[in-house]
Amino acid sequence: MDAREIWLKPYLSIQGTYDTKILMVLNSAAASAAKAVKGLAGKEGIGATVRRAQLTQIETALHRIMHQLFKDVGDITSAGQHLAAARALSAGFDWDSILLHSVYGSDPKRREVMRRNLVAQAPRNIEALIIRLRRGGLPLSQQVYRSMALSQGWVNAAISNALGRGASWSELANDVRKFIDPATPGGVSYAAKRLARTEINNAYHAVAIQDMAGKPWVKQVQWRLSNSHSKLDICNVYASRKYTPQDVPAKPHPQCFCYVVPVLISSREFLAAWQAGRYDDYLAATYGKAAA
Repeated sequence: MDAREIWLKPYLSIQGTYDTKILMVLNSAAASAAKAVKGLAGKEGIGATVRRAQLTQIETALHRIMHQLFKDVGDITSAGQHLAAARALSAGFDWDSILLHSVYGSDPKRREVMRRNLVAQAPRNIEALIIRLRRGGLPLSQQVYRSMALSQGWVNAAISNALGRGASWSELANDVRKFIDPATPGGVSYAAKRLARTEINNAYHAVAIQDMAGKPWVKQVQWRLSNSHSKLDICNVYASRKYTPQDVPAKPHPQCFCYVVPVLISSREFLAAWQAGRYDDYLAATYGKAAA
């Protein structure tokens, strides 16, 4: 069974979906920001006092747009976290199926019922789980607030820069639009995409770890490098080791696409333990009647 197919494909599918959603709100915010500048701007060549007043109005309007943008980013990210949790559990079941096949055979109906029962138990409070498994950190709401505050500071700097160089209103509108536009590297776009990618990936990682930690047939966990991992860093150290499910490291940096895979006991060991009833409590709690 290909580990990349089991673990990376579901996550990359989620990432692609939510990247698209983030791009949509960024494009909308960029258009709104340019429109706000043009709508509040006066005629060129007006007095400095009036111009400053208009810039203050524009700054206030842009802050409102930033607030709404990052609220949308937070909502999108939260939805992505919950989908990631369900996908991580489903991917974990694909690993379980290697062993469960020796007991239940390949009955597709039973397998699907067991998968649904497992995914239905996806943790509801994903943020709390992520923070616990990170051994610290900030909840999503605070991550959103920090990104929003940083972006608002950038907007203030852009307005101050425009004022200092005597830019026209049309130049300011163009500057602000580019600043948010996802086609422009860096800036607000980078902050929004990094936030969503990092937190959705953290959710997938955290739920996968929790799922493995509860399974009596998982002996160890391996850290695998993603295809996008192009330079040496702490992830290379993680990938050189094996872990118990209880001591797997948290993601060490933003937008880390590395993943973890379980090291399972043999089918013979599993079957012997199952026949001895050592898995009865876990199977009943996890899969309910489907495990009977």
